[in-house]
Amino acid sequence: MQLTGYIALTGQFHTTIFTFVWGADRMEFLKVAFSFLFFLQFSYATRRGRLFSIFSVVAFPNDECTTETNSVRGVCFSEDDCGTKGGTASGTCASGFGVCCLFKVSDCTTTINQNVTYIQNTGYPSSYSITSKTCSYTVSGSADICQIRLDFDTAVLDQPSSTGTCSDELSVDSPASADPPTLCGTFSGTHMYVETGRSSTAAKVTIKTSTGSAVRYWNIKTTLIDCFNPIRAPTDCLQYYTTTSGEIKSFNFGSGLMTNLRYDVCIRESVGYCSFEVHQTSSSPDGFYLGTSSTAAALGSNCAAAYVMIGTNAISDRYCGGELNPEDGNTSAGSIISDITPFRIRVSTTGSQVDGGGFDLSYVQRGCGQGA
Repeated sequence: MQLTGYIALTGQFHTTIFTFVWGADRMEFLKVAFSFLFFLQFSYATRRGRLFSIFSVVAFPNDECTTETNSVRGVCFSEDDCGTKGGTASGTCASGFGVCCLFKVSDCTTTINQNVTYIQNTGYPSSYSITSKTCSYTVSGSADICQIRLDFDTAVLDQPSSTGTCSDELSVDSPASADPPTLCGTFSGTHMYVETGRSSTAAKVTIKTSTGSAVRYWNIKTTLIDCFNPIRAPTDCLQYYTTTSGEIKSFNFGSGLMTNLRYDVCIRESVGYCSFEVHQTSSSPDGFYLGTSSTAAALGSNCAAAYVMIGTNAISDRYCGGELNPEDGNTSAGSIISDITPFRIRVSTTGSQVDGGGFDLSYVQRGCGQGA
């Protein structure tokens, strides 16, 4: 009879499994001698560049993986490490040598120590019915982590008032830059990047419920982004899109625009592309309604209470009104083209907002040399 065992060593982003095989007649001896041989394994490997024949090495990175639940993500660890770190094995990875480890927290106040952890309301997927409550989630960081990304897979809070103020609030404290805007309403499917400043506390996510009886849910994926990761967003970009075309919606689109939103939406400039075009997405409700006019386009100094800025930071590049169009007063939807790099759209709302405002924009990058 032969038995196979393994030892797994996990670093910050990598797991190595050492497997070994023994016969029944040597099993008792190897139980005693294994720890000594394990030490010699590394010593000889370092000095002589070869390994003892009783070992084979299987190494795999601790990358994101797909769990047994569709669209839910985990991290690839050995089964033992997954349990030790407080995760739940959900499917396999690394050709079966690892398990896809799912991390989630539902306590109202907790610290998040693992990458790719889901923040869920207590009782999720049931709604959260406790009013006048503050839940606080502290995301741990390190000197190697420059950003965290929050994916709001499910985010449903009380709606803003008709003027854009929030009674329920989701807020994020950043140790490195201006805090992201406070959100409420329904913003499932959106995301947010937060600068960490390489701090040991990467960010603090706070959700406050009001006295109202609104239906509330949240399921938020937190991802740590190391400083040299290609998915890292440009500094202080709240949202980041990396494809040559896509769709960008305001938070709580279709149900009401919040006041005091100031943030940048950034688009990664792809190789061979020198400009990008933006138009309102054909949708119901209207794909563009910012400011006071619900019928005609407005731009420049006519945009004060709410606007998007496409191009430079000049007042002339502000767009608002009931249609997105480069011509002031036009009552038809048009498109805006910008070759200003980096590609970005700035969003600003100040003062009272109109009920139901917001935007649903589509963008497409344009090849270098393509005419206007």
